[in-house]
Amino acid sequence: MIRRLQILIAVITINYSSQGQNNFDYTTFSNTGKRLETSEKTHVKKLFDSLSQKSKITFTYNDSVIFLLKSNTKSVEWMGDFNGWGFQKNFSNKGNQIPGTDICILKASFPKDARLDYKILIDGTNWILDPENKFQQWSGVSGGSPNSELRMPEWKEDPIQLERQNNH
Repeated sequence: MIRRLQILIAVITINYSSQGQNNFDYTTFSNTGKRLETSEKTHVKKLFDSLSQKSKITFTYNDSVIFLLKSNTKSVEWMGDFNGWGFQKNFSNKGNQIPGTDICILKASFPKDARLDYKILIDGTNWILDPENKFQQWSGVSGGSPNSELRMPEWKEDPIQLERQNNH
């Protein structure tokens, strides 16, 4: 069984039923301060790879989102609309490295219909797009450069902005 980690994190396993529906099982861990056993590290890495292959990173469910990043850096922070791009200090935006792995994790809650821009700040100086998130949005806030786009489960694209099909 996977050991409990000190920081509160959520790890998701996804099982696809024969109808193609997702059944989500949140397993929450708390810290013992010990490193994961080899089999536990393998489980976490397989889970990450599975979510990545299914384009489920960033992972959203109801009002929750789990940001994940493979990184061996000193610090990882998620910056975006949700924390005033780092100016709102009441939002905990620092990722926690899952001990014994190269995976950083951050769990947050947002409105179910939110669409938010964000970037990842590596070691306090390097702003990057989320390499696991295919959605991007151009924004003037960051000087007219692309940002990663978080689409919560109930977000719907504004019909006015949808490109008309069969537009000749």
